Formats: sequence, structure tokens, C-alpha cells
Amino acid sequence: MFNVPHFFAEKDTSDPKGKKMIFKEELHKNARVLQIEELITTLGTAQEVRRAILLSNKNNNITILPAVGTCIHRPDKLPTDSEDRQIISLVET
Repeated sequence: MFNVPHFFAEKDTSDPKGKKMIFKEELHKNARVLQIEELITTLGTAQEVRRAILLSNKNNNITILPAVGTCIHRPDKLPTDSEDRQIISLVET
């Protein structure tokens, strides 16, 4: 419909803690990435996905936009402080 590519990060099965993410796609040079998560609680996974995208595309001058979209944002406390990320959610609990 919008002709916009979309990709997924995956959990790294070699990580014994199950926290590390891998990103297998190579993005276009100077690509701008809007990150969307289904659920955000602590931003830990979102930050790890960001790290994986930048690591796998370190020669392509990738820009990850400062906003992160999510369906559900359920932080430990409200309001939340995110250093460099704006969280835009459909539902905040």
C-alpha cells in the first residue's frame, strides 16, 4: 500500500541470556528507520534492536528516528523518562 520496506530483528539463539538481538537485513545507504514495537515496558529490547540495526548496517549511514511507536506502553511508573527516545503508544497502562 505505502511501498515502504519493513524488517524484523530476531533473538540471537547463541545468547545464553536471551537478550541479544540480531538484524539480518542490509538497509539502503542513508536510510531512515522508524522503529515499531508491539509492547514496551523498559525500553531494553527496543534499545537492543536499535543496537543490532546499527551494528549490521555500520557502513550505510543509517538514521534511527528518535520516536519509537508501540501498541502498548506499560512502564513501571508514569510518566517515564527516556533519554533519547520518544515513545508514541496507542495504549499506555
